[in-house]
Amino acid sequence: MSYFKDQQFEVWLQSNGDNQASQSRGYIDSIVSKVFTPYSLEDIFTNLPIAIKQKANTIKKLQQLHTIINKAATLKTNYPNTNVLAKTTAAPSSIVQYCSVLKKYIQFLAVSVPNTNTYKKWGAQQWGKNLTDFWKETVKAVAIDGYTSLLNAQAIGSIKNLVKLAIENSYFINPTAANDYHKDLLDAISNNKDIPARSSEDKNKQAKTAGGQLVFKVSNTKTIPITEDPDGNKSVRDLIEEKTGFTVSSGYDNFFTNFKISHIWGCAYDPRCFTSLWNIVLVPAWANDLLDKTNSASDIVNKMINTYKAVCEKLYDVPSKQKVLGLTNVCPQSNANHVVHGDYDIHTLGNKGNNPIGSISLKTVHI
Repeated sequence: MSYFKDQQFEVWLQSNGDNQASQSRGYIDSIVSKVFTPYSLEDIFTNLPIAIKQKANTIKKLQQLHTIINKAATLKTNYPNTNVLAKTTAAPSSIVQYCSVLKKYIQFLAVSVPNTNTYKKWGAQQWGKNLTDFWKETVKAVAIDGYTSLLNAQAIGSIKNLVKLAIENSYFINPTAANDYHKDLLDAISNNKDIPARSSEDKNKQAKTAGGQLVFKVSNTKTIPITEDPDGNKSVRDLIEEKTGFTVSSGYDNFFTNFKISHIWGCAYDPRCFTSLWNIVLVPAWANDLLDKTNSASDIVNKMINTYKAVCEKLYDVPSKQKVLGLTNVCPQSNANHVVHGDYDIHTLGNKGNNPIGSISLKTVHI
C-alpha cells in the first residue's frame, strides 16, 4: 500500500483542481479496506509500484473492477434483502462514491508513469482469479433459483394452483422492451436484413440460395435471409441481456439458476418467432416439461400452455404482433377452453435508467 501513502495520487488531484484531494485519496484507501480486503482482492495490490509500471494491464483491470463494483452496488440497492457485499459495511451510496474516485484513479494511472513491458506478465493470474471470484460471489448472492418456488409451495392440490405457481414464479420480458424489439424485427424484415434463427434440417423451411445465403422459406414465393444461431439460443440470451440487463444461462454470470428459456408458442425454427420477446419466458425448470408443445393430449399440459399464452397475449398484445408478422396460422392464439382464468402477479425484467444491472417489477395481469 506504500504507493497510496506516497500521496502521489493526492498531489495529482490537487494539480488538476480537485479541492477535496485528500478526501479522494482516502476513498481509495477505503476501497481497499472495505471492499477489496473483505473479498481477498487486496492481493492485486501486493506490489502496486510494479503494477503501475505495467500500466496498460493495470488500467484495463481496474476498469473491469470499476464496472464490477458498480454492478455490485446496484444489486445491493435493487435487492436490499440479499447479502450482496455482505462482507463490507459500506453503504451503496459510499460504494458509488468509491467508484467515482476509482475513475479518477484510473485517469491518474494513465498519465502518471510511462508504460514498460518489463513487468508484462505481472499479476495476470491474480487479477483474473480475484475478479472472477468476486463476481461469482456477488452473482451467487442474488441468483434466483427456479426450484425454490417448488420447495416453498404449499400442497398444490389442483391444476389451477400448479399453473398459478409456475406462472407467478416465471420471469417475463418487460412490454416496452418487447415492443421496441418487435419494431426492430419488422424493420429488419422489410429491409431484407439477416435475422437470427435456429438451424433446421427441414429443406422445406430452410435452404441456401445459389449465392450461399441461408434463408427461411415463408412461402413458395417469399424468403427471409437468416443467420444460423451458434448454439440454438445464444441470440436469445444476448437479446435478453441487452434489453433487460440480466444475464441468463451463461455460466457464473447467470442470475437465474434452474430456469429454462422457453418459447411459449414454440416455432423457434421460424426467425419471426425465435427472438420475438413476446414468445420468450424464463420458466422454472420443474415446470418447463409441462410446456411440451407436442403433448396436447394432457389436460395439465393444455392448461399450462394456453394460460402462459393468454398471459403473453394480454401483456404484449400478441395477436396484433402475430398478424403484422404474418404468423396468425403459425402461432395460434390461446384456446379459451383451456385457460386457467384469474389474476396473476407477473414478474417482468427491465432495465430502468440504463443501470448496469436490471430490475424486476411486479405487474398484475387479469386473464
